[in-house]
Amino acid sequence: TGGMIVLYSALLIPVTLMPVRMGLAGASYFYGALGLGLAFLSCGTYTAFFRTPAHARRLLLASVIYLPSLLAWMALDKVL
Repeated sequence: TGGMIVLYSALLIPVTLMPVRMGLAGASYFYGALGLGLAFLSCGTYTAFFRTPAHARRLLLASVIYLPSLLAWMALDKVL
């Protein structure tokens, strides 16, 4: 299960960067999505390594924060 967390967290990074390749988002979104993706991957890696309920809760919180932050960054990228 821990390996799958890291795998899917890592695969999420190129998927979230696809709007930049498709011309739907700009450089601001690229760097924001990359930073958020790396932070989420970091949380996933810690959860896979330590496997404690506290780390699992931290990953859950990170996932709840991750998607709205990503969508907000995309919206702000269009405004800026």
